[in-house]
Amino acid sequence: AVARTHRSRAARIAAFSERALGTPYAADSLGEGSGAACDADPLIDLSRVDCVTFCEQVLSLAISRNYDEAFRNLQRIRYRDGIISFAARNHFVMADWLPHNQWLLKDITGDAGGTLCQVMTKTIDRGGFAASRGCADAGEWPQPQRISSRYIPTPHLPKTVLQLKGSDVLGLITRPEGIFASHLGFIIKSGDGSTLFRHASSIHKKVVDESIEHLYRRIEKDRQIAGFALIA
Repeated sequence: AVARTHRSRAARIAAFSERALGTPYAADSLGEGSGAACDADPLIDLSRVDCVTFCEQVLSLAISRNYDEAFRNLQRIRYRDGIISFAARNHFVMADWLPHNQWLLKDITGDAGGTLCQVMTKTIDRGGFAASRGCADAGEWPQPQRISSRYIPTPHLPKTVLQLKGSDVLGLITRPEGIFASHLGFIIKSGDGSTLFRHASSIHKKVVDESIEHLYRRIEKDRQIAGFALIA
């Protein structure tokens, strides 16, 4: 019904994500399915989400005509070349998930931030991450890789998101080494004209709407958050 009544992808993202409000939070809620050697969590689970799986499942629903198509698109989003394995999963948002989903998503941080953007460079250690999860033998892992990514500093959040059309993915960029994006959610333009951050919150233990003003005040105080990236 959503696909029939909401024509644009942005409208479908807004509608499907709204239906998910209140869904319980569960970290690492998806895996490679029953029988998987490393992570036997299900390949799809709309009954519980974390911040990444919430975005992935909403995106897959928004671009699909039915459940079967959504399931296939979800695996294409979550895995490099759609190959279901822990080693092929897009574990790192800015280093794997975004580059391998150019068919669907684009980094619009530079377009939105312009000269406000700054660049952060980090070492992404996929093998080390796999070992920390007890999955070092789940596949061949590349050598640690130095990667640079643009972000917009936190002070510019309120003004920048006002310029967005809505249903964009916002990633909070963290200062500590090892990962770029520590949290993901959708920028939603609500019917009353307000702008919201809709996300699976580990604090509230469910999918919630948070005003941009509240999000800004919260991350402004967080010394680990350097800013944000935008994906559409």
